[in-house]
Amino acid sequence: MTKTQSNPPKSADQILPHQLPSALQRAPDAVKLLSLDCFDTLLWRDVHAPSDLFSALPDVMVQQRVAAEANARKAMLTRRRRNEVGLQDIYAQAFPELGRADRREERDAAIQAELSAEAQTCFAFTPTVELMQEAKARGLKVIIVSDTYLSASELRALIKASAGGEVLALIDRIFVSSEAGFSKAEGLLGHALKAMKMRAHQTLHIGDNPKADYDGARALGIPALHLVQFEETARQRLRLERACAQLTGEMAGQETPALEGLQPHRAILALEEPRVSDPAERLGFTVLGPLMAAYERWLRREAQALAEKHDGTVHWLFMMRDGHLPHLVHQAFNEATSEAPPSSARIEISRFTATAASLTSRAAYDEQVALEFGLNPSTLARQMLLAEDEIEAIVGDPRNDSELVDASFRLLDALKDGKQQKTTMRRARQMAERMVAHVKANLNIAPGDVLMLVDLGYNGSAQNGVDALLSEALGVHVAGRYLLCREKTVSGLDKTGMLDPQH
Repeated sequence: MTKTQSNPPKSADQILPHQLPSALQRAPDAVKLLSLDCFDTLLWRDVHAPSDLFSALPDVMVQQRVAAEANARKAMLTRRRRNEVGLQDIYAQAFPELGRADRREERDAAIQAELSAEAQTCFAFTPTVELMQEAKARGLKVIIVSDTYLSASELRALIKASAGGEVLALIDRIFVSSEAGFSKAEGLLGHALKAMKMRAHQTLHIGDNPKADYDGARALGIPALHLVQFEETARQRLRLERACAQLTGEMAGQETPALEGLQPHRAILALEEPRVSDPAERLGFTVLGPLMAAYERWLRREAQALAEKHDGTVHWLFMMRDGHLPHLVHQAFNEATSEAPPSSARIEISRFTATAASLTSRAAYDEQVALEFGLNPSTLARQMLLAEDEIEAIVGDPRNDSELVDASFRLLDALKDGKQQKTTMRRARQMAERMVAHVKANLNIAPGDVLMLVDLGYNGSAQNGVDALLSEALGVHVAGRYLLCREKTVSGLDKTGMLDPQH
């Protein structure tokens, strides 16, 4: 990918993810302390929303865990006039029957399960780590100030588990709202500065929450930068991806809890997308590139499985026109690896030619007429391999609906004629022979090999037309591998898609 000039932040006090390593260049001259938010600043998650990780909890459902936190905060506000809670408070609401001393171990195990899920989901954001390393190189103190239900010791353990001991060693102290009893917007930042014996002008605070991290810091006179994780278009795209996953019933049939809302590409989108200004390049980087790269990787796994099952060479047939982009990606993968590229070719087999080549029997002929009668008569006539002068003589030039109906029935009468049937089947056999020759000319095929048809999908109509033809003529197995497969009928052919009812 060619990097173009970065899109600048909309405000001088905003900072983009890739600009984090140089953030201290925007700090006051007297800066001695770097203060960082934790979640979505230092620690990022591989899920769309924090609550998505609750789907991996073994003893509580997502909605139960969400409700438990809301109830814990409500109870704390009523009893102690504070809104900050810890995991013990939350799980006391989630499992009230586990409050007895003899069942505390069960509650502790449930809490530990959540901490483990957090550790599996979180990772250290590299630009933030580079900023911390630069701060330490300059002799600055580094603190984490987080609005969280985790205790300082729990957060410290989480950072070590998900980011590593080297990152944890860069942090001098951790301050959390659950222990202080108040949030950043309510004075947690001021509390942290007092504990570190620092003044506001000696500090730079960075976080992703505009109210808690930016407004909260500026209210105390602390210089602050608002980390803008994603542009609005990226936020919307990630929301829609999550919504699509929910609509498809992502975790149906799972016997054990598993993480939902996984979006491991969030960090690289945040880091790189703002540096791409060309709209076409952005589309490739954010949507088409990841999609086609995933398709290519899936195709390679499928090709390996087909080779093992049929014990023959697997030839990749990229079906033009829709196979053009997958073929370009395939070439790029071949160039990036030292492995010998698989046998492949760009093959011109359209749905029209595949259907026409299949009309070599009376049964196939009659089925095509029966299913497609009602098409524009000129279109159906071409599909039945009538010449243009024959079409002109039968169909003419209908100019309104009534004339189209009359032309359709004239064509139907012509197609029922035995002489026309023999003519079409003869032309179909000629087209089938040319198609087989076309495939053989592009690939070194031996009996027992596999022809893997690569296409975007979705019905695999071309495969329906040529599967039996190629199998019989070449002595091979034909397999269709599509980006999206949703057959209109149960064909019984070897078809599957990276996205299909089973995947």
